[in-house]
Amino acid sequence: MKIREIAYPENYISATLRNSAWLDIPLGLYPHEGIRSNWAHIMSDLERGFSDEQRKTLHQVLHRQHLEIAHAQQQVNIDRLLNQATFVVTTGQQIHLGLGPMYVVYKIVSTIVLCNHLEMQFPDKQFVPMFWMATEDHDFSEINHVDIFKERFTWNKESEGAVGELVTDELLDLFEWMEQKFQRNSDALLRIGQLRKIYLSPQQTLAKATAEWVSNLFGAFGLLVLDPNDLAFKRGAKGLFEQDLFEDSLFEAFNDQAGVMREKGIEPPALARECNVFRRNLYNERQSMDASTWALIYQQQDISDDAAFDPVCVRGSIDGMRKSGRLTAGHPGHPRDLNGFTYICGLDPAMVGDTAAICYAIDRATSKRYIVDAIKITRPSPAAIRNLIFDWTSLYGPSEWIVEKNAFQSFLTQDEGIKMHLASKGVQFKEHHTG
Repeated sequence: MKIREIAYPENYISATLRNSAWLDIPLGLYPHEGIRSNWAHIMSDLERGFSDEQRKTLHQVLHRQHLEIAHAQQQVNIDRLLNQATFVVTTGQQIHLGLGPMYVVYKIVSTIVLCNHLEMQFPDKQFVPMFWMATEDHDFSEINHVDIFKERFTWNKESEGAVGELVTDELLDLFEWMEQKFQRNSDALLRIGQLRKIYLSPQQTLAKATAEWVSNLFGAFGLLVLDPNDLAFKRGAKGLFEQDLFEDSLFEAFNDQAGVMREKGIEPPALARECNVFRRNLYNERQSMDASTWALIYQQQDISDDAAFDPVCVRGSIDGMRKSGRLTAGHPGHPRDLNGFTYICGLDPAMVGDTAAICYAIDRATSKRYIVDAIKITRPSPAAIRNLIFDWTSLYGPSEWIVEKNAFQSFLTQDEGIKMHLASKGVQFKEHHTG
């Protein structure tokens, strides 16, 4: 085997990281730091802070995400997560085309090696390597290119949202370009052919393609690949989101630590805002939102009496040319063409107080929405809610009903008459829970 050593480019790794991670010169920023950390102490802290329920959630998500790609050793490690004596050693990276710089591979290999080292040091414990994919990163320009032999291929595509959700079946040009670069290397061409099959599968996403590729490379070593863009994880992090939205503690802690770094002559590598939570609309864009706006829009906490939508904005959102009811192509205030449109009905039921329902039409191509009907019913009977579902299903022919999940909602989802009626019309019946 021919081995060629390639040195890191000058200043590729910061002096801070070199000193802390490689030269074992602690910076004094964290309780445990450097390659000679007190691993026993670290594991003791983790055992107290990670519950059986959290392990169960992690196990379920990873099992689901590895169903189609799991190597035997990956499945063994997934099942090990249920054991309190199992610890996860995690590295991570943005999901680049081509996996990114070689440093990404070094990260993964170093994580696997560290797990092997720890298992020898602590034979009564189990250590599982994991690669965390930053699938919700929105910095597309940082991951949309591949560099080979000082030439670059760039994926020219509009993207402002989570890069992991991008569909990759349009990347034929990438693999033709790569094959041209390695046309005399049969081993490389074989690998490129394998990647072509992964990335160009119908409706394949960048997140799933990256997970499959990394598993092909390192799955035999038991490396697990995690996509954090999962509802179960979001529910588990709800407290952190609320803390960031409605309190200043995270922002203050970040600034305190940044101040300590500056005192040591280290420029903090990141900046934080008072609120770091983003909302994503149907255009898959990511937009920052302050706490008062969050409360106003999503109604997740009491708002002040003077907090209200600007009347000018409210009036501006009303189309005076169109009355409630089904859309008619070409009519004033209506779309010219209804091809690609679908109707969706939503219901927030209540036995005490008001039940609200809304129906809107959405153009799947542009994500533009038209509200076609809305109703509020005070103290409705179960029969009244059932009749509303039947009436709107007949009138608008929605593709799905989305019902807010609450104590009363179980009546709806368990009503065989409703389920059979909607199923006979080809309508999906979905639950939704606003935490």
